[in-house]
Amino acid sequence: MKRIYSEEGRDLLKVNNTVMLTEEESLDYLDLKETPSEPVQRVNRRYEDRLENFLTRSYRVALIGLGDVGANLLLGLKLFGEGTLTEIGLYNPDPAVSERYTLEMNQIYQENFSLDVTVRPIGESEIFEAEVVIFTASAGVPPVGQEEVDVRKVQYLKNARILSHYVDQAVSRDFRGLLLVVSDPVDLLCKVALERGGTRLLPSQIVGFGQGVMFARARVFAESLGVDDFTLSGRIYGPHGSELVVANSLTAYDEALSLELTRLTTRANLQIRALGFKPFIAPAFSSGALSILSYLRGQPTYSSQYLGGYYFGAKGRLTPDGFEFNVERIPGELMKRLRKSYEDMVSYYEKNPVDQG
Repeated sequence: MKRIYSEEGRDLLKVNNTVMLTEEESLDYLDLKETPSEPVQRVNRRYEDRLENFLTRSYRVALIGLGDVGANLLLGLKLFGEGTLTEIGLYNPDPAVSERYTLEMNQIYQENFSLDVTVRPIGESEIFEAEVVIFTASAGVPPVGQEEVDVRKVQYLKNARILSHYVDQAVSRDFRGLLLVVSDPVDLLCKVALERGGTRLLPSQIVGFGQGVMFARARVFAESLGVDDFTLSGRIYGPHGSELVVANSLTAYDEALSLELTRLTTRANLQIRALGFKPFIAPAFSSGALSILSYLRGQPTYSSQYLGGYYFGAKGRLTPDGFEFNVERIPGELMKRLRKSYEDMVSYYEKNPVDQG
């Protein structure tokens, strides 16, 4: 495989768009121009001495946080993780919670099913001994009844402070594995983790998982509006939140229909909150367990990836040669929406600085 070197962007990237050969890293990487004639890997020289291949056959996982999302995500990993996960270590500030879920998970058994994933409690000092660390901790989701605000962003600064504490530990332990962020707001917190880690964390070590449930929600609404081929042709891009972009199709793009799908999808969580409940089961499985396992298996899935300095939701897969973005010809009108989404996300990040003290 041919290697090309740069001084910016991701640490390691599998090139599948000629734009990646000559242009600086940006959203244009997602808009297919032409496929390179030979396999190429793009390398950022600044990180060359730390390059890692994160795709392996099995993983030891540490899970931080066992609230509503964390507990359901754990259940998903236990039920579907056999063959990919060897062990899940549980850390919660209250050790009784970790002990409780250890007992519960290890008592899930039936001889006709493969559920061979060991679960055990771990101390805070053991978290970064794992190959994959999943962050689901939260300072608290706004209670039902506070729907006038973006319930994802309102958690930002508090969750950023919690995450920063664990990033400091990752740096002190010279952590070389994957840090997977599930807490809201996913994309912004990934950027916080990278900034906090300085040069000690690679861009590809940090991945966000919030888009899976957004695609699942968009699929439900697309079916209700008569979009029969959304699962194959429909796409989502951008942050897990109000800047999300939904496209009904890349081959038969309809701006009005796509805007309606976006509106319905970004407000889908409010339907459950209107019933008096917090939505966490579908996110824990669709964005969490199922997307994370797909990612660790090298299968295409939605995630928040480092792209042009920030993290942005897109489809792609982990390969032995680095992350591979799913690149396709994106209609002009849709590309304008992606640029606006990216710019709005960057603006929010810049206007809401996190105390790095």
